[in-house]
Amino acid sequence: MALGSSDIPRLRALMATQVRAGASVYAILEKVDKAAARQYSPKGYEQADFNRTFLIYKLGGFAAANIAQRSLGLPSIDTAKRHIPTAPLQPSPGFPTPEELSTNLKQCYPLENVALDQPTFGMSIQYDELKVQERLRWDPRSNYILGVCREHGKGCALQFRSIAQADTIAEALKDKRIHLATEVTVIGSSILCSEPQKYVTKPYGMSGSCKRETVEDQEKLIATSIMAVKNQQNQLKTVLYCLCSDGDSRRRRAFINLTMTRDLQPEDGIYSNLSQLPLFNLKCGDDALMADFDWKHVLKRFRNTAIRQKGFSLNGHAFSTSILRQHLKSLEMTDLTIDALLSPNDKQDVVLMLKLLRAISQLSEAPATASPLARSTRNMLRLLGQLYGHLLNAYLDISLSLHQQLVELGTAAHLILALYRKDKGNFIPVQSYFDVMKSRPMKLKLFPRNQRRMYCAFKILLLLLSSAIRISSSQ
Repeated sequence: MALGSSDIPRLRALMATQVRAGASVYAILEKVDKAAARQYSPKGYEQADFNRTFLIYKLGGFAAANIAQRSLGLPSIDTAKRHIPTAPLQPSPGFPTPEELSTNLKQCYPLENVALDQPTFGMSIQYDELKVQERLRWDPRSNYILGVCREHGKGCALQFRSIAQADTIAEALKDKRIHLATEVTVIGSSILCSEPQKYVTKPYGMSGSCKRETVEDQEKLIATSIMAVKNQQNQLKTVLYCLCSDGDSRRRRAFINLTMTRDLQPEDGIYSNLSQLPLFNLKCGDDALMADFDWKHVLKRFRNTAIRQKGFSLNGHAFSTSILRQHLKSLEMTDLTIDALLSPNDKQDVVLMLKLLRAISQLSEAPATASPLARSTRNMLRLLGQLYGHLLNAYLDISLSLHQQLVELGTAAHLILALYRKDKGNFIPVQSYFDVMKSRPMKLKLFPRNQRRMYCAFKILLLLLSSAIRISSSQ
């Protein structure tokens, strides 16, 4: 009757606790009655219960964790914290040092979790920024004052020894010799394997920025983060493959200085195959280091270019949002849907980007009754749709083999080369052209090392397209 009329939290734990205690059937039924009346709650928690409470606490805060404790019978947040050892990362009050980054890496990847027979995996480093409140903070663990930009913070003593340091920072802020950090640069790493705990990006560097950093400072920051990873890759049994970013202009130039500095060396396994190709670009960084740009940011730029106010040009045809609207109506879309796809209010919406590119890729031929201008315009849009379709298939179709992905990317690269050579920046900005040639499908990160190296070499081949544009322009 108690089981049929009441929702008893963690009934399995109750039964397991009583069985371990050797309770009789009548004693177990008595505990069930008390649990139904909320007079008894079993305390035999498992590690999954602590993990669930900690996750709810991180996602919803104390209020959500307390509700989960009372309604689901989960442990309290204090109990969960005692059973989940966590070590806070060390933020960098100024420019990140190798010691700070190495300390955080050891927290992210404990050496005791590395098996002796573990194979060597590839690793990538990601860089991105997060918006933060512009204010000063005191870190009790390191006794440093945080919130000052790394570009100019070296002009003040950031360690809090007395109130004099705080007054000095306040005066420097008033005189604008230093600035409050508007963003924090987050440096993360990911091991390229199929295990989610290793594949997930783990941040190991945090540093405030006022967005006045030079390319040289950005290059120094990236080089420092690379050094921290390489100093521990023998113990972690990893090899650094690539640097990843969202396409920041300063970081892009720093990537070029770090990943296109020398030719592929003969001791690399694929050198014998690639060196026989005429005009092949063998440029890479130390240890065949490559650059990568997030594909979602790259594809968002295609949508943003398509909906920009001045429009874009394609083989001599000018396109605007009004022209796109007329052709999208052939897909039997409602006006509300078309307005949402072409709206410039949210240029970071990935769903709208995917829907617009997919819609253009699905355009059919213009009817025979249409005017010659309308048919010619539709043909150009269908050509653009072919480009979008190949890019979307390469990045989103997880059933494709490595060969099929390379075919999709190769086709898209040739289309971009032909279209960009004709209209240059009126088609897409040159930064977008460079980034799309350097980005790669995420699925390839899980491939064996030799296949990933071969793919990186293929991406080097795509960089030849930039040289081909310069040669054709000079001719």
